[in-house]
Amino acid sequence: MDYRVAILGVLAGLILIAVGIFFLVSFGGRWCGVLTGLKFRLPLIGDTSLKFQVAQFCRTLATLLTGGTPLVAGLQTAADAMDSALLRGSITRATQNGSRGRLP
Repeated sequence: MDYRVAILGVLAGLILIAVGIFFLVSFGGRWCGVLTGLKFRLPLIGDTSLKFQVAQFCRTLATLLTGGTPLVAGLQTAADAMDSALLRGSITRATQNGSRGRLP
């Protein structure tokens, strides 16, 4: 009987953690970037997720540039289309620095 209580406790804890993470991500802000950074550091999932995000950005930017969009506007639009707040912020800062003529 004791192992059943332990299993239910572990399941309840996992559910509470999942709900907490969901609310942190849905509120966005600083926590969203922290959780995204942690997700990118996971052994198998992080590498795959990062490559997926970069590929999505490259496809979007290529489509915009092929359509005749200027580079700075295309970079900003492609950054806005990304799911990752961490990468979106990095690309936005790089775009702003590039439009001002600054190197990273």
